[in-house]
Amino acid sequence: MVPVERRPAGFWPHAALFVGTSDSAERSSATRGQAWVAAQGQADGDFEALLKSRYPAAYAHSVAPQADGHPPRVLEAIGEGVLFTTLEHSAAADSLAVLRPRLTKKERAVALWRAFFYVGRPYDYNFDFATDSALVCTELVCKAYEACPDSRGLRFRP
Repeated sequence: MVPVERRPAGFWPHAALFVGTSDSAERSSATRGQAWVAAQGQADGDFEALLKSRYPAAYAHSVAPQADGHPPRVLEAIGEGVLFTTLEHSAAADSLAVLRPRLTKKERAVALWRAFFYVGRPYDYNFDFATDSALVCTELVCKAYEACPDSRGLRFRP
């Protein structure tokens, strides 16, 4: 009999958001809810321009070359805080799972737009989900995908 490895419910020690690059499909205006983008104040419906105008510091970090030469494509909360990293850095793990939410393109844009809001916040070593002045990795994902008037969001069961 071969033993079966059973992983406890809390196996995944980290969570991150794949945000793509400024010229990728994840952030392309053609794939986003242009009417929603226009309603946020970007009249031409350009999602990338909306990110750049609404969150200039975060946007600058999202397009800044990384020291390893790879582009930043992931947003995550790590010890240094909420910041953009490369996929190569973030995915350097023994195990990796990729989940793609079954949401509309507009709802995914809302989540990405909301995630940019948290860039630069410190890491929450107290793991306090009641505040968002500092965030842990899963809190960033949960807050990005919270239900709001513009998105039904995702519900995560604790």
